[in-house]
Amino acid sequence: MKHLSILFMLFGCMITPLLAQHNAELDKRNGFKDIKLGTPVDSIKGISLKGEVTNKEEQVSKVYKVDNPNYQKIGEVVVEDLELTAYKGLISIIKVVTEQYFWRGQNLILTFKASDKDKIELTYTSFPLIQKMKEDKKKEVEDIAGDF
Repeated sequence: MKHLSILFMLFGCMITPLLAQHNAELDKRNGFKDIKLGTPVDSIKGISLKGEVTNKEEQVSKVYKVDNPNYQKIGEVVVEDLELTAYKGLISIIKVVTEQYFWRGQNLILTFKASDKDKIELTYTSFPLIQKMKEDKKKEVEDIAGDF
């Protein structure tokens, strides 16, 4: 249950900004962990230049990959990729990619995944009912075979 609370808090922080026009907590955090938007990119340990991007206004920004053990997890969720985009040396975008996370119990599995550009889908699947469906299908096949 502790894991579920952590994940709901994590996704709550990501979804809440979509639900409200202004989010004081999001503004207060101003970034990911101790990486803050608007700060010098060279203040972050473990960065390496990945390339450059040009936005629609034709301004060039640099993209950096971050390889630092301080940013490898959010609670127990593994961070697979962390990128920073910097305009004139200041962090303008922080991109955090995590694995599709799930919890598995004895009777169910709960998975989280993006379902649209502004939605997250939570799927609960019952193992006992999946097993019942398999048994029912097997019985149907046996009944049909018995008719021949």
